Amino acid sequence: MNDPVLRNQVFAAAQNYRPFSHFGGIPVRSNFGHSTFHSGTVKLEKRLSRGLYFNTFYTFSKTIDSQDGDNSGNGVAPITNRSLEKGRAGFDRNHRYIAVINWELPFGRSKRFLNSGGWKHWLFGGYELSWIQTAESGNPLTFGFGGSPYNYYPTFAGNRRPDVVGAPKFDFSQWANGGGDRFTLQNRPATIDINAFRYPGGGACPTTGASTADIARCSFLVGNSGRGIVTGPGLLWSQISAQKNFQIKERLRAQLRWDFQNALKTFNFTGPTTSVDFNNPRTFGKLTDDPRTASLGGQPLMNLTLMLQW
Repeated sequence: MNDPVLRNQVFAAAQNYRPFSHFGGIPVRSNFGHSTFHSGTVKLEKRLSRGLYFNTFYTFSKTIDSQDGDNSGNGVAPITNRSLEKGRAGFDRNHRYIAVINWELPFGRSKRFLNSGGWKHWLFGGYELSWIQTAESGNPLTFGFGGSPYNYYPTFAGNRRPDVVGAPKFDFSQWANGGGDRFTLQNRPATIDINAFRYPGGGACPTTGASTADIARCSFLVGNSGRGIVTGPGLLWSQISAQKNFQIKERLRAQLRWDFQNALKTFNFTGPTTSVDFNNPRTFGKLTDDPRTASLGGQPLMNLTLMLQW
């Protein structure tokens, strides 16, 4: 559709150019999508002996698909050829490492030290220490845009994505040196350079101050940015616990347990803003979400639990 007159007609009354103009969006569920998952895992395990157990594994994987969910088949590709939307899945994590270690301290009854029982066992025996360490690479990021001075087809014809004119990458290195006020959105360092993107049309289309000729030339274009082209922030998550076990009677036991989530106090975020807007560039690439409490990747949290078992 290179006819500017027809383009403007579609822009002015897009509903009239749907296949059935008297209907809005009609969901269709079928096997249009396609996904692929490949992985390899290396595992190292020590079975329980002398009170020590650990299990650790590393997985290298890649997940690609044309859509992430059963009902999320939107994109820039037509529904008749969903393979044009195939890319890294939004939940893909290339690298994942998990280690679990548990150590029963060698004190108390039937242990190496202070094994005479009695008050020594009650005071020094029954202790366990545990550590769970998780490290994962980030999920892919898909970019859109806003604030463009140009006209585009309605979003039901496809998602709007920018042009890639550089080498965008996620850079978290400046966060630690961002100053004491880096938790204020406007003062946070940008993790992605907005200059790696342009509105559809690349560098030939001005980002601001577009003339009438620019609008006619740069409207109704489609960007070349694909799905999942940049890897977002990773995850570093530590959990430690200490517990004291009591054998009260043959069938009655008690446990006093202390758990510490995010013991290393690391910052874990879901991802930065990904809408390219040259009218408001200071918000692009900024991390906007705070770690949530009591969830994987959340803020430090301690729990003290007393449990009875019978």
